[in-house]
Amino acid sequence: MKLKDKVAIITGGSKGIGLGCAKIFGKYGCRVIMAARGEEDGQAAAKELCDAGSEATFVRCEVTSQSDPANALWRCQASPNRCRVGEASRVLLVRASG
Repeated sequence: MKLKDKVAIITGGSKGIGLGCAKIFGKYGCRVIMAARGEEDGQAAAKELCDAGSEATFVRCEVTSQSDPANALWRCQASPNRCRVGEASRVLLVRASG
């Protein structure tokens, strides 16, 4: 698959189908940004992916808010272990949240 160095932004990425998608994208070389409401579940999921050798970052995000998704991307870019969205040649968005 041609996913290496792409960025996958996955809403609902902390559990269920979203986490499953995050694991697959990470396995194939994507930088994974997991956006979800649950801080504890999200941090644990991102750590699980990182421990498996993937590059993953969690950002808290409420997708029903009009401004929160954009703010979540800005927070991710400002983070010291960010996924470098601006440096990717392609950004994929997976909506796996409710």
